[in-house]
Amino acid sequence: MFEVRVTYDLTDNIELKFEGLNLNNEPRKQFNPTRENLAEVNVYGPRLFAGVRVKF
Repeated sequence: MFEVRVTYDLTDNIELKFEGLNLNNEPRKQFNPTRENLAEVNVYGPRLFAGVRVKF
């Protein structure tokens, strides 16, 4: 799974945040309790988030 997180200080009081999760669209596999016993496969797709933090 490929993820990216970037934070940028625009000014002393304003911070921008960007996050990309599962950018290569890899399915998440869960095994129970050994790797030979596949329990679940989930495909979420890529997710992107952005945010702003302002300090007063």
